[in-house]
Amino acid sequence: MIELLDALDFAHEAGIIHRDVKPANVMIDAAGHAKLTDFGVARMTDGPTGEATRMGKMIGTPSYMSPEQIQGIPLDRRSDVFSAGIIFYQFLTGKKPFESPSQFGLQAKIVQENPVWPSALVQVPPEYDRVTARALAKEPDQRYKTARKFADALRRLLEGKSPDEPGEASPPGLAVASESSDGSGSEADIEFWNDVKDSTEPEDIELYLEQFKRGRFADEARKRIAALRAKT
Repeated sequence: MIELLDALDFAHEAGIIHRDVKPANVMIDAAGHAKLTDFGVARMTDGPTGEATRMGKMIGTPSYMSPEQIQGIPLDRRSDVFSAGIIFYQFLTGKKPFESPSQFGLQAKIVQENPVWPSALVQVPPEYDRVTARALAKEPDQRYKTARKFADALRRLLEGKSPDEPGEASPPGLAVASESSDGSGSEADIEFWNDVKDSTEPEDIELYLEQFKRGRFADEARKRIAALRAKT
């Protein structure tokens, strides 16, 4: 992810907004390094604001678009940062942060809704939620200003430090990550239970309880574990 962000920052510093950052445009070479490819819809920025001049037309892949791409307003490098944030979310969780069976529903989620944060889906420290929330902020001004700053946050995580810069405000959106402090009753709670409820391995059910101690299906999970243990 850091290599991808470094490549994106290099393009941005050259005055290029990629506009279609997605997994299909990230290649891994023989040495295992990430390469950003396919600048077919990229656009040069215009003027000191670093904005692309074209308005009114959506360019890119819907699942990886930023809110401003969907709304057809001028873009700057922070739009690519949002798209990179979607890839980062997929790396962590194995799923996209915004999904819907219809394109309209997908666009509405990207513009209006926050995703279920990674720590509610997989066992990662909450610091990864902070990075994700900042990368996927709806307002460009609340995102990482550059891909380099996004990469620097990940480097700090690798060093065991807080991803935030000193004095940096909390990232937006974390307060509504779930319906309760531990995700009980959230979309993540339901999805996790559906994934493990038919398992014949008690350890799988126990993993659900570790994530959602007071989850909607906690009592059912305990009964299921007891039944499976009784068989062994």
